[in-house]
Amino acid sequence: MNCRGQSYDGAGAMAGHIKGLSSRILNLNKKASFVHCYSHRLNLAICASCNIQYVKNLLTHVKEVSYFFNLSPTRQQKLEEHIESTVPSAVKIKLKDVCRTRWVEKVNGFDTFQELFIPLVSCLKEMSLNVSKSFNHSTSSSASSLLKLITGFDFIVAMCITRNVFDLTLPITRMLQSKSNDIYDGLNLIQALKDVVFSLRNVVDQHHQMCYAQALKIAQNINVAETKPRTSFISKNRDNTPSESISDYFKFVITIPLLDHLSVELDTRFDDTTLKCYKALVLVPRKMISVVQCFRGTSWKGSIIFFSDFYGTDLPNPLALSGELDLWEAFWLNFKGGIPSNISKTLKAINFPGFENIKVCLKLLATFPLTSCECERSFSSLRRLKNYMRSTMVQDRLNGLALMNIHTEIVIDIKKVIDKFATINRRLTFK
Repeated sequence: MNCRGQSYDGAGAMAGHIKGLSSRILNLNKKASFVHCYSHRLNLAICASCNIQYVKNLLTHVKEVSYFFNLSPTRQQKLEEHIESTVPSAVKIKLKDVCRTRWVEKVNGFDTFQELFIPLVSCLKEMSLNVSKSFNHSTSSSASSLLKLITGFDFIVAMCITRNVFDLTLPITRMLQSKSNDIYDGLNLIQALKDVVFSLRNVVDQHHQMCYAQALKIAQNINVAETKPRTSFISKNRDNTPSESISDYFKFVITIPLLDHLSVELDTRFDDTTLKCYKALVLVPRKMISVVQCFRGTSWKGSIIFFSDFYGTDLPNPLALSGELDLWEAFWLNFKGGIPSNISKTLKAINFPGFENIKVCLKLLATFPLTSCECERSFSSLRRLKNYMRSTMVQDRLNGLALMNIHTEIVIDIKKVIDKFATINRRLTFK
């Protein structure tokens, strides 16, 4: 079998280590390395970090408030009026649902909610008081309940802390879900995220004070006192953590557990053993030159040797690889012209005889998937194309429409299409 890479989400039917499709393929071909989609890994890491009770309560309340306004044009219009009068420079005027599965939307939802928090509170106050009798009793009662939920000081602190931590993951989530991403840069971003979370945990006092200052400022703007929940006899929805101050209480129950959970999840789901094969991407000339120039005296060839040992039978002459790597480094360091920045450009640049082992390594690296986002985009295209009105189309037409919808960058010559269509024998006859 020529399969050298497979990538799926975490569904048991695909990723199961006993009867999953990936294990069945690995039993037939040990070189068909399985890669759990990195985007799904990051999503699972963030979702597992949200199991802290304060964060779970925050997600629930934000979702309820978002639904309250988004499902009613009348309420949404009233919110827009308060946004225009309170924050006239605001670009966003609608709350986003804090989606449980789409983590990018979750982070964007938190950012939008905090940005519109003050006009949101003033709008809910007006609805709950209902002085002008513009809203019915149900709307007024729901607004009063939601207002009480989001104006608690513990909610404000949890919102500021969670948003600041989740904002760290936003660049890498967008990069992993982009149509064209650099795998090497993605791996560096993942390592950078792990390092940042670890460093924040080491200086948790300073990080917490920054988030807590934001919470105090918001609370002051809406006249909410700095308090902590009372000590309860049965701690079902929160912890009775002993503390010397209110700030320390929220540091112990939110900031430290959130950073610890996220750090452990990232280390578990992005361990070094899953990254070893991808480290061979340093073969790309621009990456190699940057490593040679930044880390003088450090050999970059170790990761290539590890990679070649696993795929040794695919190489035409494995014993000559070490000499090829030395020549490869000298060739690109003295190269005059544009330095290739990805695998496809590198293969086009070395279309002459030579570097046969390196060419095979590059082709193998080009087949390794990092995420399964691109194939999932095809599912979305299929849903738009094969609707109830087109349920009887044949497979050839469906494939053609799907390819046209996915690869929109390809310009189609309509005149050639018409000419070809006219030459085909059709059942229709025109008189």
